[in-house]
Amino acid sequence: MKEVEIKILEINKREVIARLLREGARKIFQGTLETVYYDFPNRSLRKNGKVIRLRNEKNGCEMTFKKKMRSSKAKVMQEIEVGVSDYSKIARIFKGIGLKPIFRAKKIRTSYRLGAARFEIDEYPGIPVFLEIETTSVAALSKVMNRMSFKKDQIKHWSTFELFKHYKQKEMS
Repeated sequence: MKEVEIKILEINKREVIARLLREGARKIFQGTLETVYYDFPNRSLRKNGKVIRLRNEKNGCEMTFKKKMRSSKAKVMQEIEVGVSDYSKIARIFKGIGLKPIFRAKKIRTSYRLGAARFEIDEYPGIPVFLEIETTSVAALSKVMNRMSFKKDQIKHWSTFELFKHYKQKEMS
C-alpha cells in the first residue's frame, strides 16, 4: 500500500479536534504506542530509504516495512504492515538476522478518520503536539489540506527521525 503523509507541527490539539469533528471525522483510536525502529549495524536500510518498525499498542503488535518513494509534496512510502501476535519473538527474529534497535519512542496517539484520510494527533515527551495526515495519494492529501487551515511553516514531510532531530537541535539552540 502507498502511504502519503505530512506532519503539521505545533498544533492546538483542542482546535484541531473541534475542526475534525465539525467536518464529520470520527475518532478511531486513542492510546499509547511503543515503537522500535530496526536497522543493520551499517545502517544500510536507512541509507537506502527503508524502515523496519515494530510497534506495540493496546490491541496488539504490528510489524511494518516502509520504502521511501520520490515526492516533493509529501512523505510518500511504500508500506507493508502485518499484525503479529508476539512482539518479543519478532524482536528475537530481527536480532537473529542481524537487525538492531536504532530508535525507540513512546507516544500518545489520538486518531480520527474522515473519508479515506487518517488524522493522527501525536504527543511525544519533550516535543510539541503535532498532527500527521495520512492518505493514499498526493491528490487526496491536497484535497484534505484545502479543507484545513494551517500555516505553511507548520507543514513538513518529515520522517520521525527528522522530527526528533529538529526538536533536539532546537533544544540545543
